[in-house]
Amino acid sequence: MKRGLSGCATTAVLMFVSLGGEITVAAETSENDERGFYMGISASRVEHEAQGEGQILVGAGPPFILLRLQPDQVELDDTQAGWNIALGYRVNEYFAAELAYYDFGEAAVVERYFPGVFPFPTEITVRSNIDAYGPGLSLLGTLPLTPSLDLFARGGVLFLDQEIERLSGTSRITHRTGDEIWIAGAGAQWSFAPRWAVRLEYQLTDDVELGRGLSPAPTGTSKIEQVSLGVLLDF
Repeated sequence: MKRGLSGCATTAVLMFVSLGGEITVAAETSENDERGFYMGISASRVEHEAQGEGQILVGAGPPFILLRLQPDQVELDDTQAGWNIALGYRVNEYFAAELAYYDFGEAAVVERYFPGVFPFPTEITVRSNIDAYGPGLSLLGTLPLTPSLDLFARGGVLFLDQEIERLSGTSRITHRTGDEIWIAGAGAQWSFAPRWAVRLEYQLTDDVELGRGLSPAPTGTSKIEQVSLGVLLDF
């Protein structure tokens, strides 16, 4: 499903507002003083488990010849720096909801083909640059270990936008895709001062296709993993 960034953000905000209304009703029945809004910002180390097309179809002539080739070498630049900013609402010490915006950085996949057959080139290189970002909405379940230390788990939906640039010789093709995929995470949070906390978290997304429609060959897949360290401030 294709969608622009503004459409994703609008959908996420509407979902968050609707969910916030339901959470507020639930919170009114709770006597817990832990409820309220908070903001957070995190820096992360991101790994893109990306796979390229896996094969290409090339032709030459006359006489016209078609070859379907498998890559002889694959190089992956998959580790990037990322960041996210979040607005959350804590119902009580066990439950919260978050609306966040993620920037996962840019990964690159380079596939090298060596046909070794005349009249094809001796080497064909296909480079795919993948820029990933988007808003997400998730629910958090928290387990307090001490008054200042919590463990938590996350589950939700990510409205992921990917800009894919494919380079092969003098050919340059760009494409943008939008997908709604799940995102999950787990981590620990330490409240080191009144209203302030630090959070360490591991997150993982579902697989997503890269650049559907760019070629008749398989277009590859991507999965994103990240470890983030952030700071939270209660309102």
